[in-house]
Amino acid sequence: MPSRAEKLVVGIGNILRHDDGVGVRAVELMSKLPLPEDVEVRDAGVSGQDAGCLIENRDKVVVIDAIDCDAEPGSIFRMGARDVRPFAARRRLSLHQMH
Repeated sequence: MPSRAEKLVVGIGNILRHDDGVGVRAVELMSKLPLPEDVEVRDAGVSGQDAGCLIENRDKVVVIDAIDCDAEPGSIFRMGARDVRPFAARRRLSLHQMH
């Protein structure tokens, strides 16, 4: 099994839905940069749930995605692992959000 980079940047989103594609576009741009060898950049597409196999056994993971919230367009949020669960609990999931 090939070794994996210790750090991962994952972009999630759908470029056909305009601002929802921010994660995909960000990793597109990042993949053209001279990054350290211990950093991998991946496009996870529209299903963040499928990113689980990408993030396991990494020292650090950064996920870039759009969220629907009451903030100005273009706002940037930094959330840690402890922040994600309470944020997700405030939103109801629909079948469109499940893979």
